[in-house]
Amino acid sequence: MSGYDIRVLENGGKYANVSVTGSASVGEIKNANEVNIEDKAKVGDITDASGKVAISGGTVGVVDVKQDVSVSDGRVTSIEADGDIDLTGGTVSGDVTTDKSVTIDAEDDDINTVVSGTIEAQNITVDSSSEDGQVQLANVLLKDDGEITLKGDNVSIAKLDCAYKGNVTFEGFEGKLPSLLNAQDVTVDEDTNVVVEGPVVIDSLDIADGGSIEFRDTVEVASISGDGKLVVAADKLYVTDSISGDVKLRLAGSNVNVGDVAYRAAKDVGSVDAFDGVGFTLERKSVDTKSDSFLVKSVSFAGVALDKSEVTIAKGFSDTVTVSNYPASTSLPAGASVVWDYSDADKDVFEITADGATLTIKVKEYDDVYATSNSFDLYATVVDSDGDALEDYDSAVCTVTAIPEVVVSSDLSGIVEVPQGSTKDFVVNSQVEAPVTIGTGNVAVHALKTPFANGQATYTIKATGEVGTTAGVYATVPGQNAVKLFIIKVTAPVVTSDTTVDFDLTAGSRYVFKITAPSAPAFTVGNGAVLKTQAGKIVGNDYYFAVYAIGSAGQSTGVYVNGVKVCTVTVK
Repeated sequence: MSGYDIRVLENGGKYANVSVTGSASVGEIKNANEVNIEDKAKVGDITDASGKVAISGGTVGVVDVKQDVSVSDGRVTSIEADGDIDLTGGTVSGDVTTDKSVTIDAEDDDINTVVSGTIEAQNITVDSSSEDGQVQLANVLLKDDGEITLKGDNVSIAKLDCAYKGNVTFEGFEGKLPSLLNAQDVTVDEDTNVVVEGPVVIDSLDIADGGSIEFRDTVEVASISGDGKLVVAADKLYVTDSISGDVKLRLAGSNVNVGDVAYRAAKDVGSVDAFDGVGFTLERKSVDTKSDSFLVKSVSFAGVALDKSEVTIAKGFSDTVTVSNYPASTSLPAGASVVWDYSDADKDVFEITADGATLTIKVKEYDDVYATSNSFDLYATVVDSDGDALEDYDSAVCTVTAIPEVVVSSDLSGIVEVPQGSTKDFVVNSQVEAPVTIGTGNVAVHALKTPFANGQATYTIKATGEVGTTAGVYATVPGQNAVKLFIIKVTAPVVTSDTTVDFDLTAGSRYVFKITAPSAPAFTVGNGAVLKTQAGKIVGNDYYFAVYAIGSAGQSTGVYVNGVKVCTVTVK
């Protein structure tokens, strides 16, 4: 069968099941009961199925059905179901939507689970139960008062939005979230070590003993509880309601100095011993009638810190990791020392050399067969004179990942002309995130527009330099040399006038020009005895200028913007 649509007709109040296997190719499947797609089958849209849809291979269009959907392999355009959705492998290029539950896993070492659109559901569970299988999600959105549970260590989520105040639970999760938006209650279990990069505002945070959560931007939380570890930069934490339990507060980095603001809290919410400070004690400083600051009063040795928590190195390149005391100004206890542990590193992939407090890691090869060979955890630990770990002091860990040499490209190339004051978007394509830099200062500025996900990131570049200046725009994969994407050239600013034809103006009358420009334009006339000018309001990039006819009838003069004539006005 090839290419035909399948319409299932009712028979005694029932609809038949449909299976498409092998290399069969069909069009739309409509009104079936259960649908089963396998092997290398090609299927159009599946709509209005009343039973379960199971996809274990092949290529399928839009799935829009009344019951459950499961995908364990293959490619699907998008899924909308009234029942539960189970994704354990394969790729969905569009959205995944249901009012019920979505379960996501990577059960097979050789089959990743990838969703490039938005996953929107009431309850979501994400795991990576296989050793090598990856879960890669672009955007996760919880519906009203939803719940999401995150597990495993091979999960990447570009954006997590609990838009309607959903709850987030981490169960044995090891990884990083670029964002955690609009969450209500966040729970961290004893086997979790999670890093959150963007700013966070949440109602409650509970950290179990043995669990750890690190915030790399500002965090505002109403209530904090538990006995686990909270890592946050100095003066980035604000607590509005309560602190309970014995949460260990560690300030990010290695430099913790007397007088630093450790955290802030609403009036009478915090105290000097509300947290168990890792390597420091606190004193209260009243800021105003509404809040208190808690400053570092003293410091003491509490363990070690690394200058990186993760490092990605391309084949043929190297990078370094350096250990320091924590806090940096303190000293190791008598008889103690710091040892490295990189015993899990595959010697065929990594070459590691030590030089005092610094390790140099070179990637010699990349293992195309066994993904686990391309990554290891590097530990720095405080030990006593017998080489036994001193458990009272924090160790530090850095995840090292080898990648093949990455090809980086952009949708722009060559010399790209951008008018002064204007902006232009461009896409960077890369297997891993490749941050952008500009080779010459004062020519242009750039900003990240769409964060890296599924091999792409979008940037905006603005031409700020003098007309005619140029600069190289580069992207750099960690561990590789910078790659020039294109050259930006600043051209004359784009300026437009709403009036470009010659006209007559009655003596004593006024006429208003609207000039659109990226920055304030120079508005002039050729003869000030014929026309008088006056600057008016500014609305965004629109600049308004009035001219008054003060000359005698028959006199005329040109109107100029940035020295370019736009029209001639004659007095009548």
